[in-house]
Amino acid sequence: MLSKIKTFVININLFKDPGKQSDHDLRNQRISSHLFVILMVITLSVLVLFTSLSIITETVTIKQPTINVYIELQTKYSQTLVCPCTQIEVDYEQFISFHPTFHQICTSDFITTQWMAYIHSNVSEIDYAFDFRYMGSTYSSSILQFCNSSPETINASLLVFNSTKYVTKNVKETDLFRSETEQIVNLFKQTTANAYSLGLSIGREMVFGNALFSGLLTNYGYVDFGDNSVNLGFFPYIYTTDDITSCSCKLDPSTCGVPCGIYNELPIEAKLLFPIPGLWIGCYMIESLFQSTLECFFNQLCLDKIYELIASKSSYPFNATAMFYNSSNTQYQITTKIDEIIENLMIEQWNDQISFNSYYEQCNPSVCIYTYSKQGDMAYMITTTIGLIGGLTTILRILIPLIVAFIRRKKRPKPIETEINGK
Repeated sequence: MLSKIKTFVININLFKDPGKQSDHDLRNQRISSHLFVILMVITLSVLVLFTSLSIITETVTIKQPTINVYIELQTKYSQTLVCPCTQIEVDYEQFISFHPTFHQICTSDFITTQWMAYIHSNVSEIDYAFDFRYMGSTYSSSILQFCNSSPETINASLLVFNSTKYVTKNVKETDLFRSETEQIVNLFKQTTANAYSLGLSIGREMVFGNALFSGLLTNYGYVDFGDNSVNLGFFPYIYTTDDITSCSCKLDPSTCGVPCGIYNELPIEAKLLFPIPGLWIGCYMIESLFQSTLECFFNQLCLDKIYELIASKSSYPFNATAMFYNSSNTQYQITTKIDEIIENLMIEQWNDQISFNSYYEQCNPSVCIYTYSKQGDMAYMITTTIGLIGGLTTILRILIPLIVAFIRRKKRPKPIETEINGK
């Protein structure tokens, strides 16, 4: 058997040519056959080794992916995952919502009609602008106005915000979506608060620039120089906080003022009975409010003292309950100025909510496509080898006989010359 195999291998001829049957040609054909077989074995071995070690890219398409499928795919194939949106424009209101909570002063006893009536009931007997009973109800009504105007401002801004489009060609990654929407929300909060503060600032500057009179005549006084009201002389009030420091309502109308309190009712000289912590009275009531704090209204002892001094003289007694301060539920301090609270639209928390699920439902991708790399398997090796072997065989069958014939060209026997008829 071994002898037959050896003989077969030696005599194998894959390049038989009926027109070339000489010993030299047959030798070339056998050498070409041996070389062809050797090269084919080597080439096939190299191809199999290369395909088995090569990394191939696989593309997968998933139709109608749910959000859970998308999140799972994003976790595994975030670099190559693409999910085109069927709706590329989505209104902000579809996935962003606001549920603001306001400072507890807006739901407290101190902006109710009972509280204002309780303070203001005997104000006709008081002729001293620094007295809490003279200006306290004005403070409360002003705070009430800000508590009412803040939601109106927010709702007006939301009309524009909610109709704004969020444009995405493909579904955004959850982290990128969260980052972008948080920037959008923060920008909305900032622009809304800035627009509100700008409106207040314009109004305040207009009042200062035109030296308008305060409703309670706390910034300018006048003197009648004649029998008719046309001949009047006006002068700014001077506030003195101590024996040294003083300020003028003409020069410093926004900051000029003194602490507020409850005074006695002596006709000649007013005497301070109780200074109310944090409360300020100045040239304009609105500016006094801005410079004041709410610390007394967080202190039940302070309220009890006010009740002790004015309850017996009030026509509408009202026992208000102090607000409760919890540092974990508020962004403000007890001593925070009302100006800062108003500039933040009286808001305690915006309670904004961003829903990726709602965004995904509106985007509604019909397919998700992702690619991943893997090592070539048996099927890949077979198909690749079969695909290459045909062309390789053709090339070798053409080149090998030519190369062998060229190398062995000097070994071809020369023709024998014979003499015929003397020639």
